[in-house]
Amino acid sequence: MVGTTSGGLALAPPASNVAGFGDVPGQVFYTYAVQRTADNNITAGTSPTCVSPNGYVTRGQAAAFMWPMEGSPSAPVHPFNDVSRSWQQDPVSWMYANAITSGTTSLTYSPKDTLTRGQLAALLFRLAGNPAGSPAHSFNDVVRPWQQDAISWISDQGITTGTTSLTFSPEGTVTRGQVATFFYRYKSKPAVTVDDSSPFCARLLARFETFVATIKPNCGLIDPRVAPDHNSDLLALEYPLLNQTCHNHPLVLMVTARTSDGQWLKVQVPSRPNGTEGWTPATQATLSTHFVHASLKLTNRVLKVWNGDVLIAETQAVIGRSGTPTPLGRFFISDLVEKSPSSFFGPYVMTLSAFSETLATFQGGIPVISIHGTSQPWLIGGAHSNGCIRIPNDVVTFFAANVSMGTPIEISA
Repeated sequence: MVGTTSGGLALAPPASNVAGFGDVPGQVFYTYAVQRTADNNITAGTSPTCVSPNGYVTRGQAAAFMWPMEGSPSAPVHPFNDVSRSWQQDPVSWMYANAITSGTTSLTYSPKDTLTRGQLAALLFRLAGNPAGSPAHSFNDVVRPWQQDAISWISDQGITTGTTSLTFSPEGTVTRGQVATFFYRYKSKPAVTVDDSSPFCARLLARFETFVATIKPNCGLIDPRVAPDHNSDLLALEYPLLNQTCHNHPLVLMVTARTSDGQWLKVQVPSRPNGTEGWTPATQATLSTHFVHASLKLTNRVLKVWNGDVLIAETQAVIGRSGTPTPLGRFFISDLVEKSPSSFFGPYVMTLSAFSETLATFQGGIPVISIHGTSQPWLIGGAHSNGCIRIPNDVVTFFAANVSMGTPIEISA
């Protein structure tokens, strides 16, 4: 593991020596993705020591990246007359045979054209089998009909959150660092498989596996119940559980159990007292699963993030002072808010399903515990907050790019 300096980010090294690329900084959003995709021969450098992460990706290069990601399968020869380079032949043939691309015309693929964000979303969507059922995206700049389902799906899967909360920039170009990040996140999101023949409550989930329920757009108000029964009492909540966060994102809940027939989900809800759980019909949610998880130790004030059993980040943090301590327990990331990098909160705020246990209100609102950046980096490693977790701005930027909503965090003494 790379040592932490000045409270900053430390990335765990990959299995081989691909971290030796001299142009890949250790504290940017694509660092770990470049390491892991290169480690698995999905992407390679432009030279033995360079990745050129800010260089643009062509359509031919995109095909060459995707083909080994799926095992380099053979396929009938493509019909395009403009694919001349030998290293593009098999990848483009495979993409055409599997309906991942139909070319720019019936006889051209345009391998030298620069890949756009909208095109990359469509390629991954088709690679995944054109999955249906994703909530409609919230981006106001996606106008092409063929992009709608793909961008809704790629956003729902957490592969990208867009260039801002309301824009996807589908005509924007894609860099090599961004492509590595998209591919890594795609390969890190296994499909949900639940064995309904045995009680979900009783079976052990795969190690580090977290199920997340994203409430469907047609469900405006969620009324969790005490038991998995429509006749059961409603859970007593401090505030109504609306299916839209105060920052206009879909409501995401961490799943802790499910009935054997799959009809009900037990979820942790963002309400006091901390750790409150209730039952909601499975028909109200879309299930997804991931393996990213985090922990915070208050004694040494160290926040760590893993993907499965691989440590991907570690940082010192500011925690709550003695009068307003950071609460203990297992919570989840419930929302992501982009801020001005120069603000007190730094560039991002990631709210948790936890609340202060000593403050009734904070600045006139609910005292939600959050992970956020800071305008006072010299305080990192101390106990100075009202309960929130402050981390360096470069680290919270990395988190915002690599940690999905619903990610669990264990806060312990």
